[in-house]
Amino acid sequence: MSDTVHISDIAHIGDIVQMSDRRQVSDTVHMSDIAHIGDIVQMSDRRQVSDTVHMSDIAHIGDIVQMSDRRQVSDTVHISDIAHIGDTVHMSERRQMSDTVHINDIAHIGDIVQMSDRRQVSDTVHMSDIAQMSDIVQMNDRRQLIDTVHMSDIAHIGDTVQ
Repeated sequence: MSDTVHISDIAHIGDIVQMSDRRQVSDTVHMSDIAHIGDIVQMSDRRQVSDTVHMSDIAHIGDIVQMSDRRQVSDTVHISDIAHIGDTVHMSERRQMSDTVHINDIAHIGDIVQMSDRRQVSDTVHMSDIAQMSDIVQMNDRRQLIDTVHMSDIAHIGDTVQ
């Protein structure tokens, strides 16, 4: 799938969207507004997504968003505003995210955000304003963070960030 792929507004209430198995999506992929209430969105299994991926506003109340298993996401990934109240966002397992990653405003009240398992995130890391009242912030498991990652305003009241 080359050039421009618009996957906007794919999934609605109760839908399951799977993008799986040896897919190469090049150039620009807009995945904004994919998942809504109760949706499960899985991006899994040997995927290479190159150039610019905008994943803003994917997950809303009650959604589960999984980005897992041997993924290489290069250039610019905007994951701003993914998780809201009650959401679970897993970014796990052998991921290499290079250049600039903006993870601003991911977690809000009651959210669980896990960034785990052998991750390499390169460029600048700004971790200001991560933890506030009652927050638990854990960044663990063989992580190398170099150069630019903006993780400001991740955790708020009652959040658990792993």
